[in-house]
Amino acid sequence: MRVKRYVVESMPSALQKIKSDLGQNAVILNTKEIKQGGFLGLFKQKRIEVIAAADADGNKKEFSHKQSSSDTFESTSEQKPNTISAIESSSDSNANVLEEVKKLKEFILKFHTNEDNTKLPVHLKNLQLHLSDHDFEPQLIDKIMHHIIEQHHEQLGSLSVSETNQMVREQLLKMLSNHNAQGLSPKTRIAYFVGPTGVGKTTTIAKLAADQVLKYNRKIGFITSDTYRIAAIDQLKTYANILDVPLHIVNSPKDFEVAVEKLKDVDLILMDTAGRNFRNEMNVSELKSLLNTSERSETYLVLSLTTKYKDMKTITNNFMKFGIDKILFTKMDETESLGNIFNLVDEFSLKPSYITYGQNVPDDVSILNDDEVTDRILGGISYE
Repeated sequence: MRVKRYVVESMPSALQKIKSDLGQNAVILNTKEIKQGGFLGLFKQKRIEVIAAADADGNKKEFSHKQSSSDTFESTSEQKPNTISAIESSSDSNANVLEEVKKLKEFILKFHTNEDNTKLPVHLKNLQLHLSDHDFEPQLIDKIMHHIIEQHHEQLGSLSVSETNQMVREQLLKMLSNHNAQGLSPKTRIAYFVGPTGVGKTTTIAKLAADQVLKYNRKIGFITSDTYRIAAIDQLKTYANILDVPLHIVNSPKDFEVAVEKLKDVDLILMDTAGRNFRNEMNVSELKSLLNTSERSETYLVLSLTTKYKDMKTITNNFMKFGIDKILFTKMDETESLGNIFNLVDEFSLKPSYITYGQNVPDDVSILNDDEVTDRILGGISYE
């Protein structure tokens, strides 16, 4: 068995060297990021260390033993009889080997895709950049590109701009349709709205309340626990007076139970929760104590589309412990980048619901429209 160590700038260059030195049947044993060069420990550059191996006689053999990271070294299967015999004699080891090989195949496939991306036609590369401009996560872009490469590998050079755009459009629509955006269910008795500060929860609740009153003739009640933000209660009181609906302020689980009892004659209760720093576990526990979820309740996570995805991801992870049913996006009118909708749906499998695009009450809110969102993303690409 021949084993070699490579220190490279990127995986595609490593794959080329491995293929050249060890052949098509080579297997990557290990990769890790290292730093080299520099002066007195400073200004070191990032590199990737790759350990690869191939059978000396050209036969495929399964193995899981990872060699040490010397610069370049070779050994034969005859020199390591204990390792091979131990693998062949142990069913547990064989199971571990198969699992290791599976992971290695997935790893290699990922970087083969990256290598194939370097051969993409110019308009496909431009499409990658376009999705990146819309803040799509790199791994999601890779997934979309891999689908095109996998399905149309032989025809990549002949695909037109309109054809590739249509392929991407179909994938984006499929991602959203798989989660079937929905609004408030007619069976819902209590709808909780949670989220960080400044995302527009109170205004959004007012829009939805007006929509339910004016379009569906439902009796609505408000509950708020947002006693931390200046004038938050006054804002909701104003909307409650305009719509002629009752409002109750709560500070504890007991207050909440009393408020729900007082609102027993309404069809739907909309609860506005305090937007606070949910990196703080005390704040998280405080909010969780007020959410009395049941079969007839829904919890909406409200997020602004102007928020960076890294922060969106942290917020979503913190709120998932509440049992989020749906996600509601605000401030579509304040951004051109809509990729975060797809990032969240792909990573967390959350069901989209409403989307808001202005301050007007009761207007500027609707159930997320798959075609509209997709067209806004791909509309900036010119067709042939």
